[in-house]
Amino acid sequence: MTSENVKKIESLLKDVLNAQETLLQLRAGGVSILMSWGARDYVNFQGKGLLFKVSGFKHKGYVLITLDYNDTYTVYLLDYKCEIKETLEMVYCDELTDRIDSYVEKTDNYEATVKKEYGWK
Repeated sequence: MTSENVKKIESLLKDVLNAQETLLQLRAGGVSILMSWGARDYVNFQGKGLLFKVSGFKHKGYVLITLDYNDTYTVYLLDYKCEIKETLEMVYCDELTDRIDSYVEKTDNYEATVKKEYGWK
């Protein structure tokens, strides 16, 4: 990651975030969902964000999760140049995985999309 990309991410950071706890909350929503995103390369970004790469049907790039002062998350979907593509605000811990999934992977006709992508009948 370039120093320019690091600066872009730093500008989005807010309150202190426990990246391990946030990752556990994501996994509680379903490990198979994270796997469907192709989620990888998890980074505790300066103790204020959880950053990882995804390769979903709808979004390919980075996901950055930050904690706001009101104990909700803000989720940024970033391209590979760390430009913001989507911002999800006021995300509660129990909806974290589902909200991200709706922007990264889940399509209106998800089952048909998967079958077409992988040549399944």
